[in-house]
Amino acid sequence: MFCVMLVFPYLRSMKLKFSIQYKTEWGQCMHVLIRYRTNDLREHVNDWVMQTQDGEWWFLETALMESRQRTLISFTYEYQLKDQEGKVLRCEWNRVPRTYQADDTKSFVFPDQWRDVPLHAYLYSKARNVGRTEPVERSGRHSSLPLFRKTVIFRVLAPQLTKGERVALVGSHPAIGSWNPTRYLRMVYQGDFEWRLSVNMDGMQLPLEYKYVVIDEKTNQLLNWEEGANRMTPHGEVNDGEVIVLDGGSLHLKEEPWKVTGVAVPVFALRSKHSYGVGDFGDLQRMVDWVAMTGMQMIELMPVNDTTGTSSWNESHPYHIISSSALHPHYLDLEQLGELTDKVKMKSYLRQRRELNSLTSIDYPTIERVKNAYIDDIFAEIGEETLSSDCYLVFHEANKSWLLPYAAFCQESSPYYNDIRKVCFVQYHLYRQLKKAVDYAHSKGVALKGDLPFGVSRDSVEMRMNPQLAQPTYRWDEEHGIYEWWRQYLHWMEQFFDAVQINHIIDFFRSWVIVEDKVVTSKLSDILSNTNMLLCVEDEGMQPSAVYKVLDDLRIPRQEDSPITINIKRLHDWLVMDRSLPEQVTIEELMKAKRLNTKIKTLINRSKR
Repeated sequence: MFCVMLVFPYLRSMKLKFSIQYKTEWGQCMHVLIRYRTNDLREHVNDWVMQTQDGEWWFLETALMESRQRTLISFTYEYQLKDQEGKVLRCEWNRVPRTYQADDTKSFVFPDQWRDVPLHAYLYSKARNVGRTEPVERSGRHSSLPLFRKTVIFRVLAPQLTKGERVALVGSHPAIGSWNPTRYLRMVYQGDFEWRLSVNMDGMQLPLEYKYVVIDEKTNQLLNWEEGANRMTPHGEVNDGEVIVLDGGSLHLKEEPWKVTGVAVPVFALRSKHSYGVGDFGDLQRMVDWVAMTGMQMIELMPVNDTTGTSSWNESHPYHIISSSALHPHYLDLEQLGELTDKVKMKSYLRQRRELNSLTSIDYPTIERVKNAYIDDIFAEIGEETLSSDCYLVFHEANKSWLLPYAAFCQESSPYYNDIRKVCFVQYHLYRQLKKAVDYAHSKGVALKGDLPFGVSRDSVEMRMNPQLAQPTYRWDEEHGIYEWWRQYLHWMEQFFDAVQINHIIDFFRSWVIVEDKVVTSKLSDILSNTNMLLCVEDEGMQPSAVYKVLDDLRIPRQEDSPITINIKRLHDWLVMDRSLPEQVTIEELMKAKRLNTKIKTLINRSKR
């Protein structure tokens, strides 16, 4: 007789309950997108359709399964509005994701609200937080909170805080202080402006009224009460093993107006004794010293992308972009590459540098010839060593999707680029030098603002790889690739820039084919709202009302109704304050211009009052 034993895998589940109020139209559905991580370091994604009876209140109960071999670590979720065909019509603002530690002994309940782009979205931007330290020290991201038999987790975002300030909670029940300003409960900082607190609800009844308050970390003094009406928990009872998570959005506290002063200057216009007749990324780093010394906080640059084709004057225009990811070889700081071992050649290059720096204007073809010759010589000496280094291999792997097509394009269009490896060598060093300048600027409290042109050159890498860009109108549906191209473009810019100027915003509205109005609006919103850069719009006078509506929806500030004051002047406009300076001023001369620097400091101090 044989006995058959059936072995079932060991499975456990963590229950999740979601609810949200969102008034939908016919044919629209609310979805919950759940990403969860397991102990094997894999991320899994579930897209769940919520249920509704009235098209306004949406509910979902589900569970995440785990086994003995694959245990849950954490999960992140967001809401999306979709149509019947599964097209995303609207996404939430997700700058600070909702991420929680998993616990299969608990059931999590999320009574939520839709997260639009907040009115003070600029507080979360890279530009706003350059040079700022986090309000308190923390040991790690998403510090674990104690969970009880019955638990409520309070969560709030507080980008308004300054160093030494903390968030606490006080409310109507004795367990949360009975509104006593000295009996508040301190919240735990999770990083990225997020604060949480878990409260043991055993023996307590809902609802509870409460407010968030700001306290001094050292003195424990209560500094500010949250503005507006009291917050209130949902009604009902907390069941055994249940964790109710209350996402409170942003702290209801008025932020101080943000005033920024800076200088607008193209990289090619920078000049120092280290230049070769044109500004480079080394000069950009030197410019940071002058900007920081005068008390300015921002440098605005024109596009730094490559415009090279036939090496003629016609391609010296910074908006004649042949690649949305490649940097211009003219901006390579030759000093950072190192000196040549051939002393005779090195002496000749130094002589040519002095000649180029003495010119009153930029000699584009000569600079191209001299710099290319130097690159040839230095590549012959250190090229193989560089291309076999671990740092280069990491760079190549991360950027090969655009680097290799760009290198092939250069090889076809320019007689100089006869070696694809040399093209990659140049881009690698350009990337490192610009990142070095950016890091240095941040260490000095200076932000960099980039320029986002609407398109690229007719003869460019983009046109070959994405011929749909050549169409007179854009189609934003997925199969035409425009949407993904813009996302990658902004992602590339975010490596270097803290803010970005959107030029000719009207072209986003004039230059597309409307496949479906809501889909187009969703695409543009998704492209622009999910970047950490501060978005600015070029002032182009009167715009159609639709433009202003989208800018308001995306919280892209307009000067007349914004808490932000960004005063960026061209370098020339700063220089007219001191007529004794030469018209072709070097960075070294700027550093020594005491009269000019004193005037700038005085103006900046007055603007802060």
